[in-house]
Amino acid sequence: MRQALFLVVILSSLSVVYSQHNDPIVTNEGDSTIAPLKPVKNALKTDLFGWFVGAGVLKYERVFSENISAQLGFFYSWDYPIYDEGYFATGFAISPEFRYYLSNKNPAPRGIYLAPNYRYQKLETENLEENSEATVITNGIAINLGYQLVLKDLFLVEAWAGLAYNFRNVTDETVPGASIGPNSENEFGPRAGISIGLAF
Repeated sequence: MRQALFLVVILSSLSVVYSQHNDPIVTNEGDSTIAPLKPVKNALKTDLFGWFVGAGVLKYERVFSENISAQLGFFYSWDYPIYDEGYFATGFAISPEFRYYLSNKNPAPRGIYLAPNYRYQKLETENLEENSEATVITNGIAINLGYQLVLKDLFLVEAWAGLAYNFRNVTDETVPGASIGPNSENEFGPRAGISIGLAF
């Protein structure tokens, strides 16, 4: 909950900064106009939160029109703490995402956006204290609301928050051939993040 509230503050702050960051052009007559934004078609970025918990994230976004883009994210974790105390996981995830930017004034990838997305994740978990291992496969769907700020037509900062539902399947590796199947770990809940990267 605190993380979600923090993201709301970040989104609001980015919105204020973004509305002020285009410098006006002053003409000889003294009139001022807003400098046109340089078109940006690509963005390469990473999430900040993941690195603190042993998870590297790399995302590539491609712009197709003034309001539409698509993003593909790749996640890799090592000794990532999950679920119950004592469990650690190593694995990967892939997440394709569609984005619709809501602003009519600033072209994608700038401004507020809505982003439905899908996530496939496979983790190999281990608990050394209990000498147990398992494979956890997750299929998740989500919808995010975010804000992306492009600075100097090169650097970008992004904050997003949303809701996701995850379908999990667990296979117990300590018993050959045993499968726990879809379990009570299926969940619906909030998600949030902050990204930084380069636009080009």
